[in-house]
Amino acid sequence: MTSLWTQLKRTFKGTPIETAYRVLQKINIFAPESLKIARRENAAMEKFIKKVMGPNSNGVDVGCHMGEILALFYAASPNGKHVAFEPIPSQAAWLNKRFPKARIVPMALSDHDGTIQFYHNVDFPAYSGVSVQRPDDKIELLTVPVSPLDKVLEPGQKIDFLKIDVEGAELPVFRGSRDTIKKSRPAILFEYVEHASARHGAPADVFFNALRDELGLNIFLIESWLNGQPSLTLEQFVGACRNYRAYNFVAFPV
Repeated sequence: MTSLWTQLKRTFKGTPIETAYRVLQKINIFAPESLKIARRENAAMEKFIKKVMGPNSNGVDVGCHMGEILALFYAASPNGKHVAFEPIPSQAAWLNKRFPKARIVPMALSDHDGTIQFYHNVDFPAYSGVSVQRPDDKIELLTVPVSPLDKVLEPGQKIDFLKIDVEGAELPVFRGSRDTIKKSRPAILFEYVEHASARHGAPADVFFNALRDELGLNIFLIESWLNGQPSLTLEQFVGACRNYRAYNFVAFPV
């Protein structure tokens, strides 16, 4: 979910060109449509989290990365018990320092137990995952532990919000969270990009049908849900994905 603007912000922070970057970000005249969508979605995600989480809500962040969403959890739910999963060891250690109250779990999530090959993109860590998205970048191959969410949450822990962003491997994470979703009925925020997900056998129609039929979820565009509009049909979801009108969605148990 990390936008290009966010990556650039980290690069320029504390440098002489930080002020110029901020001006360009505000103007955004020359941004391509994908960047404009990402900026709109980032704002909508923040509104969504504020709307559905209360002071004591518990959040789970799968694919925590730099902790942008985890930080929003704490802003909306300062008394909540928040859990974050980040498989890159150095990143998990950094998150532990940034969020000392959170439970940071240094592992990947899926629908099975064991270990998994994880491709750490050293140049652009936001593109790290269980497959290579940018083969020309510097890649570090890691072997990391993996487990379903249903098995690693503390017994009886209720969650109110679930965020999933794992660079195309979202469907196995959803399937490994089946019991948690059924019992806790959380609000769900997730990224879906078809070309990344298709590498894992989940093109848009397969992904949508699995969430609807296997997990009993209704899927919405973030802004549509905020505006009280109905859930997406299969055709609408596929169209939004294949026409690159959205990269992030929300879902609720029926």
